[in-house]
Amino acid sequence: MNAITRERQEELKTRIDPLRQQVESWRRNKGSNEKMPGPLWEEAIALAKVYGVSPVQRILRIDYRGLERRALGIVKRPAPGASRAAQPRFVELPTLTGRRPEHLVELEDGTGRKLTVKVSWGQPHGSGAPGPGVLEARAVMAVMPQMRLWVAVEPVDFRKGIDGLVAVCRQRLAADPMSGAVFIFGSRNRKSIKLLAYDGQGFWLFQKRLSQGQFSWWPAGRGAAAVRLEAHQMQVLLWNGDPSRAVTAPLWRPLAG
Repeated sequence: MNAITRERQEELKTRIDPLRQQVESWRRNKGSNEKMPGPLWEEAIALAKVYGVSPVQRILRIDYRGLERRALGIVKRPAPGASRAAQPRFVELPTLTGRRPEHLVELEDGTGRKLTVKVSWGQPHGSGAPGPGVLEARAVMAVMPQMRLWVAVEPVDFRKGIDGLVAVCRQRLAADPMSGAVFIFGSRNRKSIKLLAYDGQGFWLFQKRLSQGQFSWWPAGRGAAAVRLEAHQMQVLLWNGDPSRAVTAPLWRPLAG
């Protein structure tokens, strides 16, 4: 269920009405096995990304799972026994030679899709000489002060992946998982945390599991489903500290958002 305000509901009704009429016209005239045209799907997807899947699906009366997959960019799994010719396979990377600091390796599957992988030589600290060849490791998410960071108070089932946590955001936290905020979840045994973020193209899911012990701090809701953290507090949490005791100088002018 997607919870939206009454104002947003009225706004959605106004924006979706022309599309609703087109869908109903198509439904009256379609053949027995005819699928809904792509342009109608595209308009429905665009609205679902703004107002949520459930409100759009209820008005248009179209396939919920189909709309959800398209709006979230979920790739449908092939049926059992289906041809595996176009599925990705393991490949052996070529041996890197020479002393160039970087190599670009281009991979192509049977359908013509290409993937370019950058491979770098490791650089020991204080040395300009190349070390052993390794895949380059770089940070994939930078935590900036203006980011909104929300910690879910209640633990979640860590068997949930991206789709399950997206549902938790919408149903339990009453939040939009595609808003650009970072959502932080804890496991029931408090040994693991997961971070869910949306970058405009798709979702990222990060996990940290402690080798021993538990996360010593977790927020008390006091009626709230989620508690907001500042960027420096999140760093403390990730290193199993107590964000509530992370004292810094006061902000001169808080950032918007």
